[in-house]
Amino acid sequence: MSEQTIVINSTLLPAGPAFKALVFYNETQITPDASQILVDFAKDGLPIYIVGSVPNTTIGARGQELVSANVAELLTYQSVHVLTTGEFSASVLAKDGITPRVSIQDQPDAKGLYTFWRSDLASGNEYVYLYNSGTSCTFNISFMVPTGSKPYSLDAWTGLQQPIAVYEEVDGATRLAVNLNANQTTIVGFSTASTPPAPHVVSHSSNIERIQETSEGGLEAWVTDVFDAWAILSSGEKITLPSLGDEATFSNLTLGPWNLTVQCYGPSVDYATVDGNITTIDVGSINTLAPWTNIADLEQVSGMGTYVSRFDLSNTDRKAVLISFGSVLNTLRAWVNGYMVPTIDPANSVSDVSDLVVEGTNEIKIEVTSTLFNAVKANIDHVKSIGYGVQTPSYYTDAGWAEFGLIGPVKLRTARKVVVT
Repeated sequence: MSEQTIVINSTLLPAGPAFKALVFYNETQITPDASQILVDFAKDGLPIYIVGSVPNTTIGARGQELVSANVAELLTYQSVHVLTTGEFSASVLAKDGITPRVSIQDQPDAKGLYTFWRSDLASGNEYVYLYNSGTSCTFNISFMVPTGSKPYSLDAWTGLQQPIAVYEEVDGATRLAVNLNANQTTIVGFSTASTPPAPHVVSHSSNIERIQETSEGGLEAWVTDVFDAWAILSSGEKITLPSLGDEATFSNLTLGPWNLTVQCYGPSVDYATVDGNITTIDVGSINTLAPWTNIADLEQVSGMGTYVSRFDLSNTDRKAVLISFGSVLNTLRAWVNGYMVPTIDPANSVSDVSDLVVEGTNEIKIEVTSTLFNAVKANIDHVKSIGYGVQTPSYYTDAGWAEFGLIGPVKLRTARKVVVT
């Protein structure tokens, strides 16, 4: 057994990832070596829960005698609990003082939230991957990290790492409100560096959309209306952000009309080569975004669509400008005034373009791509790959035409940036 594989104070690998218990759920087989390690764990006081079947059969043709002896000894230790599947639940662990490092307040939608914890032993930092397989929800999550740990948001789409400025430290845990759409993921990191964390906000008024740290180390709030807003700092101080009356001008636009051009991908003209044929359809101006199946000449098309529109903005100074791209069917990338928008999360297609817009007229270009499904369906009788036609034509012929394109609506909204500290 490795020197790192140790149990101290009923915790396996206390330096990280610090497992508080082992659970075997309806396992029937185990290797001789693993059965001996379990006995060593139990001797050192690690809680072990065997739920349902007892793993009492060796894996392979040898070692059954050793497995039987080790499992018989294992069941004699007080730290080992044998339960039926009906008896076991998270409340059983909680009653024994074994609580999760990530816990969620009573929320019906939380059953679709999955977490995965990683510890970086070299830096002492902790990382928690969150995935919401359920409906869109704001989750109130507690993370068991050392007091004073600084939380960060790690965006796997853009690579941006940002300090989280709104959180509470309660009963040895850091509490965050995490908003996740259906099928959206995020990563929360915790820095355990010895330097004291900067002041942060523990609560704020509902008309504040976001509070973030500035490059100068202060705090900035995004206020969504002209009324008073407030924020309470970790020191207990309440900061009032005054209203602007009629001086603030907010934009809430549905962008359009759009000029649409589509590159259509199909088989070669004479079907004699493997090189595809690319044609361009200049659709022209469209007032309303819709799937290509609802646009003349695009009903049976696969390829790449380019959408261009313009919008006007005034008083852009000290404003946050956000663009929501709506549902993303396949892939999407965008440019504002010729500058590429950071990579867009399809599950949360909202981008901050505050640094890309200008006073006056702005241009937005959006590229979307599709699969080749419609192109294959439209050419099912003669499309070939290395000389062979489609092996399962019914996959295409039995299905309807797939919806491709930018379906939006694409919306722009602004908020006023107000200094908190």
